Amino acid sequence: RRLIEQMGDAFALLDPPEHARTFMQSFAFLSPEQKAFLPSAKEASVDAYAFGVLAYYLLLRKWPEGCFEVVAKGLPEAKLNWDLLISRLLQHSPMARPSRLGAALQDFVHAPKTFGKEIHHLSELEPKVESVQQMAFEFPVEAPSEELVEASPKPVFKPQEIARPEYEADPAAVFQRELAVSHYTPKKDETTLVTPILTDMVVVPGGTYYRGSNDGARDEAPRHAIRLTPFAIDIHPVTNEQFVRFLQVMGGEKDHNNNDIIRLKDARIKRSAGKLTIESGYARHPVVGVTWYGATAYAKWVGKRLPTEAEWEVAAVSGRDTGLYPTGDDIERTQANFFSSDTTPVCSYPPNALGLYDMAGNVYDWCHDWYAYNYYDTSSIEPDQPKGPNQGVYRVLRGGCWKSLKEDLRCAHRHRNNPGAVNGTYGFRLAANVV
Repeated sequence: RRLIEQMGDAFALLDPPEHARTFMQSFAFLSPEQKAFLPSAKEASVDAYAFGVLAYYLLLRKWPEGCFEVVAKGLPEAKLNWDLLISRLLQHSPMARPSRLGAALQDFVHAPKTFGKEIHHLSELEPKVESVQQMAFEFPVEAPSEELVEASPKPVFKPQEIARPEYEADPAAVFQRELAVSHYTPKKDETTLVTPILTDMVVVPGGTYYRGSNDGARDEAPRHAIRLTPFAIDIHPVTNEQFVRFLQVMGGEKDHNNNDIIRLKDARIKRSAGKLTIESGYARHPVVGVTWYGATAYAKWVGKRLPTEAEWEVAAVSGRDTGLYPTGDDIERTQANFFSSDTTPVCSYPPNALGLYDMAGNVYDWCHDWYAYNYYDTSSIEPDQPKGPNQGVYRVLRGGCWKSLKEDLRCAHRHRNNPGAVNGTYGFRLAANVV
C-alpha cells in the first residue's frame, strides 16, 4: 500500500475492486521463474515482477500478456513514464529486474517527462512496434544465480548502426603487371567533303528521230524511226580532274561489287603513297581506262546516268534526218581528234549543231545499252524509247577515238566490249532526264 502511495496520484484515482484478494492471487502475477518452478526464485525479483503486472493492469485494465501494448500508446494522457518502470520490472531474467523496488520507483518519479512522448512518437512512426518488449528496454538474458544484480537505473537508447562490409577494390590487382608494349591507337583521318565538278549540259527536245544506216555494217540496219522523250547530255566527256575527285571519295579502284573502276596504268592518273595526282597537262583531257562499271558508279555519284545508244546517236547527228558525221556529210582532222597519237583537251575542236564537243574522235563513249547485232530489227518494231536488249555479253561504245580511222567516226557506227574492259581509248559522257 505504501508503494502505491509513492507512485503518485495515478493510482489514487483507481478504486480497487472488492475481490482484490482474489485478484492478487492471480496466476498472471507469477514471475517466469515461478511458473517454471525454478528454485532460484528470489523474493525481491518476484515482487518486482508482480508489481509491474499490477501497475500495467491498473493503468490499462488488461494483462501484460505476450506482445503487449505500451502504456504511452494506450494511455497517451499519462504524465509519468510508466513504460520506463514497467519495462524494468517485467524483464524475463530476474537478474535484470531491480533488487530494490523503492529505488526503482524513485528513478521512475524523477525520470524525464519526455520519455513517454518519445515512445509514443516511435510507436507512430513504426506501427509494427506495439510492445515494450520490442523497444530497446530489454537486457541480456543470463541464467539465474544466487546473487541478484540491480539493473541500470536509466536505459540508454543507442540506435544500432549497420556497418557495410569493406572489400578490396580489385582482388586481382596483385597479379596484374604493367604492359611494356603500348596499345596501338589508329590515327583518325580527317574527312573532307569532296564535291564533284559538274559538266554543262544541253537539252535535246523529244520527238521522232531516225537512227541506223542501210549502207553501213550489218548491226546498223535497218535505218528506222524512233521516238524519244526530252533528255539532257553533257557537252563534253568526263575529264581527269573530274574523275580524280570520284576516286578520292571511293578510296580505291574497286566499286562495292569488287568490279574495277579504272586501271590507272592505262590512265593519266597516278597514285603515290595514297595520294592521287594527274600527269602534268592532262587535267582537262578526257579520262581513259575507265570500265563501264566505273562510268556507272561515277554517274550515280553526280546524280546522272549513262546515255542510251539511241540518245547518243540522236545527239551526235543534232536531230537531223541526214548526215554521216556529227559535222555533216564529211569530217576533217581539223574538226575532230582521230588518226592521232594521243588524246587532246576537251572542247579543242568545234562543236556540232547542238553545241556538243568530241562527239566524234578523242575517246569512245560508254552507253547504257547491252549490245546485240540484230537489235535494230526489234527497235524498228518497238520504236518508243529503245534501251537495248535486256541482257547480253557486251556493252555499247560510240563515237570513235583518237586513233580511229575516219570510217569509225560515223554517227551510226557501233562498237562494243565487255563492261569490265579497260582501254586507253575508252571514256564516257553523262546524260540526265528532263522533267
